[in-house]
Amino acid sequence: MKLRRYRDGDLKEMRALFRESILRGCGGFYTPAQLCAWADRAGSLEPERFRRAVTLVAEKEGRLLGYGSLEPGGHLDHLYTAAEAQGQG
Repeated sequence: MKLRRYRDGDLKEMRALFRESILRGCGGFYTPAQLCAWADRAGSLEPERFRRAVTLVAEKEGRLLGYGSLEPGGHLDHLYTAAEAQGQG
C-alpha cells in the first residue's frame, strides 16, 4: 500500500469510495434513510475541499483503498476506507 497526496484526478474514485463506505460500513449505526441521505452527498464533494486541506490517499495496485483529509486548524474532515480494507489497522 502506498500513501500519497491527493490529486484532482482522484475525485471520481473518492466519491465512489465515500458512497460505498457509508452504505456498506455504517449500516448498524444509522437507519436506511439516514444512510442514503449521507451517501447521496458524494456528488457534492468538490476538489477545492481537498486542495485546501492536507488530504492523503491510500492506494494499492492503482486502486484507491481510502483517504483522509485534515483541515487547517487540525479538524479531521474525512476518513473513509474501502470495504475490503476496513479493519486492517
